[in-house]
Amino acid sequence: MEGGKKLGKPATGELEELRKRVHELEAQQARREAIEAELSGARQRYQDLLAASPAIIYSTHASGDFACTFVSENIRNIMGFAPEEMITDPKCWPDRLHPDDAPRVFTELALLIPKGGGTVEYRFRHRDGHYVWVQDTFRVLHDEAGHPLELVGAWADVTKLKEAEKNVITANVELRETKESLARLLAASPAIIYTTRVSGDFGCTFVSENIQMIMGFSPKQMITDPKCWPDRLHPEDAPRVFKELAPLIEKG
Repeated sequence: MEGGKKLGKPATGELEELRKRVHELEAQQARREAIEAELSGARQRYQDLLAASPAIIYSTHASGDFACTFVSENIRNIMGFAPEEMITDPKCWPDRLHPDDAPRVFTELALLIPKGGGTVEYRFRHRDGHYVWVQDTFRVLHDEAGHPLELVGAWADVTKLKEAEKNVITANVELRETKESLARLLAASPAIIYTTRVSGDFGCTFVSENIQMIMGFSPKQMITDPKCWPDRLHPEDAPRVFKELAPLIEKG
């Protein structure tokens, strides 16, 4: 090299290796940045999904007070608590179970954890004081030794479902009581109450219980035998009865 020293082959080789290493590091940096960008997007998507979920996703200790180790952000909208409150206060979950439900819940958890998970329902006190019915479905995570390590699951608000079930039960009780009252009234009535088909043999579809005392037949006999009524009309009355029924039915 004119005016200076020429680089020897060892130096040239070292420069080439350094150049290759720089290119490799630059490529790794580009890949790292792409991974970090993808990871950041995935984390944001994960948080968005948790926030939009109708169920609260959680993890807790697998024993003791079952203190929360993670709670999704949507607990704010559903229960009124911040995730941090649930995580930093180990008694935040157990202390807010309905007192009538708590003993049963801990008993059921003790039975479900050895089975690997399950579902338990209970009332949980909202921040404003009212109780929310929760369907708690979870599975058990184990450590390397196979011991229960953590519970991971979802709390779903099933208050409306529970209210609907209660309304159905109440309606069924009221219906049964109404039927029983009606049956007592019909049994005490001096007249036999009935319904029949509107044509053909006019077979009975309902007959009040007092027919047993008045006519000697059970309601079941009258209903199951379509000829029980027409066959017992007096022979001299039957033609006139059927003749009179037709115009009367038309009149309503």
